Amino acid sequence: NQTAFKQQLALVTYKSKEPDELSALKEAQAILGELNPMHSNNAETLGLWGAVHKRLFEIAKQRADLDTAILSYEKGYRLLADYYNGINWAFLLNVRASLSGPADAITDYVLARRTRSDVLEICKTKLESLKDSEQTRAERYWILATMAEACLGLEDTAQCEKCI
Repeated sequence: NQTAFKQQLALVTYKSKEPDELSALKEAQAILGELNPMHSNNAETLGLWGAVHKRLFEIAKQRADLDTAILSYEKGYRLLADYYNGINWAFLLNVRASLSGPADAITDYVLARRTRSDVLEICKTKLESLKDSEQTRAERYWILATMAEACLGLEDTAQCEKCI
């Protein structure tokens, strides 16, 4: 499958940080661009597009990269209601809130809290459906890590401690 191949190629490219992190991110961006991510209904493509732009924002501090990452994670989350896109979307909403005026900051903050609450429920449901086995240990780890991050973002330290 060409889409899965390009997704994997983009992932290993940006994670390689070769020849340098910015160049690797730009190359991964070009690879994913061939999949037309903002017109895609593939949550994996959207999650990768969001990850690349999130890291581009961390390096270059360009607001357009932050906004693209937010849109990508939001679309991926709304397509599948998955915890990966959801928790990243919530985190970046808080980042954007810290850079915005009061009205926009409040909007992003409230949306981030609601998303974290929803992500907690998604994770709880997913965790209950998983059987404890070698095959599910990595997934269980990421679900619990996501739950802990969501609780931390909600400032619910008691619930957070239950996840770790």
